[in-house]
Amino acid sequence: MFNKSDIPTPKKVRIALYILIAIFIEGIIESTYNVFKHKNPFSHPIIEILVTILLYAAIASMLYALYKGKLWPRTVFLILFIISSIGIPIEIYILFKNSYKGFIGKIVLDIFQLVALILLYSKEANEWFNTKRSHIQPIVTNEEI
Repeated sequence: MFNKSDIPTPKKVRIALYILIAIFIEGIIESTYNVFKHKNPFSHPIIEILVTILLYAAIASMLYALYKGKLWPRTVFLILFIISSIGIPIEIYILFKNSYKGFIGKIVLDIFQLVALILLYSKEANEWFNTKRSHIQPIVTNEEI
């Protein structure tokens, strides 16, 4: 009997997940650093810590759902990337004005996010996501067995 969980994850989807997980870990490290340096926009650091924990819990659950072949996290990541891309020119100007290191880091992260999204929307990834969410079993021939 064919099971949808038996379908191997395509290489492009795995690479995209690795990229997104690396960006996720970088974000956790940067947030932790900022909390300990008390660079926060809120008046109380505990509020920033709670908001950060909730945000990263939501992102972690989206990454897990993406790993499981759910289609909605891919769409959410695309929407979030488009929204964040609107502010890129302003953010780049501010970062470039203050620090070359921050400017280069922001550009590198944006490029990695774009690469991950391109991989998640590739033909191979689309076929995998569609197979994972379809109710029809793919035809398995004797040659494949």
